[in-house]
Amino acid sequence: MLNFRASHLTDCPHCGGTDTVEHPSPLWRWALLPAWTLIAATCMAASLIGPMIIGLLPFLFAWAVCLLSSLYDRGYEPPNCDVCGKMVVKPFANTIPSRDVPALADRGELAA
Repeated sequence: MLNFRASHLTDCPHCGGTDTVEHPSPLWRWALLPAWTLIAATCMAASLIGPMIIGLLPFLFAWAVCLLSSLYDRGYEPPNCDVCGKMVVKPFANTIPSRDVPALADRGELAA
């Protein structure tokens, strides 16, 4: 059986620990769908109560913002190392290489 372990996803580049990086559970991202559905259903139900919506609207808005912000924070937080506690941010494959700043300054293209 082949081992397809992606070491760049589970190994910490800071402390060198293997299999120490813990990613957030994908269930946090899946929980966003029922949350958005619940918020939409609550807005539809609140629209049926007529003028009382004016008093209820700030509470509904605060509830929806708290619910969504906590789910987005937990679902998309960067992975952390269990040993050193540092965030492990993967490098982007399409990063732009750094430009040669002294060469640009010599040609007068870089304002001083």
